[in-house]
Amino acid sequence: MDFNAGTFTRATDAIRRTSPDGSTVELVGVDVLRFEDRGDGAGSLVFLEKAHTNALLRTEALNLAGWAKLNCSVAKDVISPLELANDAFTLTATAGGSEVRLSSGQRGAASWSSRHFYVYLRAGTVATASIAIHDGTSIVATQDLVLDSTWRRYEVRTLLSGSARGNCYIRPHHAAATPSAGDSIQVWGPMMPQGQISVHHPGSYVETVNPAEQRGNERLELAIGQYDARVLSEPFWFYWVPDFALPGDAYPDDTSFLSFGGPAEEILYANNDDRVRLRTGAGPSDTHCNTTPLTFSRGQVMRVQVDPPAGTVEVIGATTGGAPDIIGSPFSFASSAVRIGGRFTDVAQHNLDGRMSVPFLGRTS
Repeated sequence: MDFNAGTFTRATDAIRRTSPDGSTVELVGVDVLRFEDRGDGAGSLVFLEKAHTNALLRTEALNLAGWAKLNCSVAKDVISPLELANDAFTLTATAGGSEVRLSSGQRGAASWSSRHFYVYLRAGTVATASIAIHDGTSIVATQDLVLDSTWRRYEVRTLLSGSARGNCYIRPHHAAATPSAGDSIQVWGPMMPQGQISVHHPGSYVETVNPAEQRGNERLELAIGQYDARVLSEPFWFYWVPDFALPGDAYPDDTSFLSFGGPAEEILYANNDDRVRLRTGAGPSDTHCNTTPLTFSRGQVMRVQVDPPAGTVEVIGATTGGAPDIIGSPFSFASSAVRIGGRFTDVAQHNLDGRMSVPFLGRTS
């Protein structure tokens, strides 16, 4: 199965890694499929996400009004992870002995219960930093960091309740410390995902100007004749590397691996019960492949084994819950178009939110 042979759509541009550690990235255009090799042994995998919105405004203009500056200055004067000159920012303390911070305005909606804040940071004259989330009254989550000369994406998360709205802080010192005048760090790509789906599956960076901006939903389809039809009835497996963790990032919705255009025929991860199912019109409906909920870490490499002749589906490499389920009889999928990382029944939300390999024919141990 050649993913490049299919039809891919995404209405916006998007960021993808160009180095395994994510220290360099590139912006790819509308309808350009993303592949990433993150150095985890799974190779170059297709990277698909749900639509995500960055609620922070003017993330490409941290040096201008709209970002509050306490005892600091911000200059757009260093190379960014995009490898563009004068595209990232130097945050410099202008006074010593007191807190220094760069902060956004309060963002978000009262219905959110979870907040993530992500930002790329690199050492400047100092290698200490902290990032935090403020709920409008006080700081509710802080992460102290030790930086180096490589761009890395850092995160802090928390739960908020009631009418609280998230606000992010970036500081060139640890939370309990104070800097000296001239202490500096480098900053790029702050992001606070907006909406219930986004805060559970944070996603890649989305740059913004004035309004909150969204990266479009992604859809990859292969027509009959664009894939090896043996996957309809013979054993196959594929790598799956999620960009979320369980427990911790579950969202009550479905994330599909492969969908066939027939009557609800798909292999999907069901977040509402933390399991992988086989759903096929030619066999049992909503059959769990595991008897206990799945647990795994973000970026954990797993393999999904689908064995129509044996009537089994299993997840190999999950921390818990991937044991094969015996469906009880052979099955096959209908000859139809195939969707990768999404469902035919709902194009808006049911995306992979992670990486997947092409299916390989045969069984794996």
